[in-house]
Amino acid sequence: MNLASCTIGTKEFCPFDLLTGLKAVALEIAYDNGCINRTCTEAEWLKAAAVPVMLVPIVGLIKLDEWLKTLDQDHLELLAAGEEQDMKELQGRAPDPELCGNLLNQIMEA
Repeated sequence: MNLASCTIGTKEFCPFDLLTGLKAVALEIAYDNGCINRTCTEAEWLKAAAVPVMLVPIVGLIKLDEWLKTLDQDHLELLAAGEEQDMKELQGRAPDPELCGNLLNQIMEA
């Protein structure tokens, strides 16, 4: 089961409302890449970045989010905007390194 199959009443659902660790690293990615600016708000960008997140199995997202919440700000910045080798080394510590790397890459492309 993934989040694309979930609804919450009539409110537009954003997975980042629940996945605060993932939201923190996603926003680091967005600001580092200049995605959030005068023509694109945080809310607009998060809505676009939520698309790949909604397709990932919930169990994997929860495990990744819990791991991300354990990281300090320096490590979040490293995941979002660090040197490739450093990013991959840190991703290797995630509960599912492949999911972490793939999902963060998809968020970067949002």
